[in-house]
Amino acid sequence: MIDIQGDAMLAGQGSLVTIDAGSDSGVAPGNIFTIYRIVYPSVPSPRYVLGELAVLSVREKTALAKVMMSNDAINVGDSVELR
Repeated sequence: MIDIQGDAMLAGQGSLVTIDAGSDSGVAPGNIFTIYRIVYPSVPSPRYVLGELAVLSVREKTALAKVMMSNDAINVGDSVELR
């Protein structure tokens, strides 16, 4: 999941975000993640891809990343998956 730096509610290309995956999950600086949202979580539905981010620094349970590309607004709570 994504948390946006500076208490903002929306992020886009160039924004710094924190993700809930860190070195305990095998994340390392330079890893690329896909950012996505499931629009209807209670019904099987496809994921809506919002963009991608690159990891800048890593802690045990979190990582700081920069949004490298976005095709829509990224919200707090959107999901990420390692590419």
